[in-house]
Amino acid sequence: MPVCFECPGMFKEYRFTLSTKEFVPKKDSGVEHVEYHLIKVFEDCITAGRLLAAGQIVHIEGKIQTYSSIEVGIKRYQTNILATRLHHI
Repeated sequence: MPVCFECPGMFKEYRFTLSTKEFVPKKDSGVEHVEYHLIKVFEDCITAGRLLAAGQIVHIEGKIQTYSSIEVGIKRYQTNILATRLHHI
């Protein structure tokens, strides 16, 4: 379920997490690799005021933003998607 962040008098931004999964083949078997991405959608991108629900299929277009930080000596990366278009399918 999207979480709404509101800047008074300016805009509303909705955020939700998208997971992507792929199967990486190895010698004898394979490994499932899952990544989580934060999607940021501004209010004007949501068609006809329809919000998202879990399991709903949507088409998202936008820009990828990658951030890095160092936590306990380990460099971590986070990939966010700033949606410019969102269409319900």
